[in-house]
Amino acid sequence: MPAVDPRLVDHAKLILQARGAMDDSQRADLWDAFHDAGSSQELAQKLNGVEVPDDVKHDLIRAKQLSDPTPDATDRVISAISQLAKIDPAILDIAEKHPTTMKAMVDAATGDES
Repeated sequence: MPAVDPRLVDHAKLILQARGAMDDSQRADLWDAFHDAGSSQELAQKLNGVEVPDDVKHDLIRAKQLSDPTPDATDRVISAISQLAKIDPAILDIAEKHPTTMKAMVDAATGDES
């Protein structure tokens, strides 16, 4: 029998069934939060302040990470541009006037030795 893709398994159900100290209403609320969240970060925000054991929260967040999208090259470029947009225009102006120096500083900051 071929292995089931972990993204197709209802991890929330398995995690919540294994916890005996919760009532069905709590399980249902946590299951809904798990499946309504678009990412593990969103789930962590939803679980913040919810009265359940930390190990349950941790297990649910780790399980949700299995379905987090993996950023591709386009996502990384968009993220970099978004970060650049946050930089003070005066600093960007200096960086544009000294591109070689800027590249050396960015390479040093990111650990790139090319």
